[in-house]
Amino acid sequence: MNDIEKLPKYQKDYSESKFSKKILKYAKQAGCQLVYCAFLIHELIKSPNVPIKYKAMLCGALGYFILPLDLIPDAVPLIGYSDDLSAIIAVLKIVSSLIDDKMRERALENAKKIFGDVDIKESDMIF
Repeated sequence: MNDIEKLPKYQKDYSESKFSKKILKYAKQAGCQLVYCAFLIHELIKSPNVPIKYKAMLCGALGYFILPLDLIPDAVPLIGYSDDLSAIIAVLKIVSSLIDDKMRERALENAKKIFGDVDIKESDMIF
């Protein structure tokens, strides 16, 4: 079973309030690009144009990000969020064709609220 197939079990850990708390508490530690990607997934979940089967995967990825005890615990310095980033990028690869410019803009605006004026280049990302 690959990581994507495991994501549905984390769906129960996703909620708007848990997502907001995680972002506010750990954003700087997690890193700007991870937070941008998390906001991008959040935008996809809210979109009426994203099919439910993809929303389930997206919720699973954010649930995995929210849950502090995962494959590599988030508290482990330098690598604690690498598994979270892997799950998020894997899902974003699958749904990348559904991401529109407005979603990108809103995700970037939210990341800027936390990190200030940042330059996030999607060309530098894997998805």
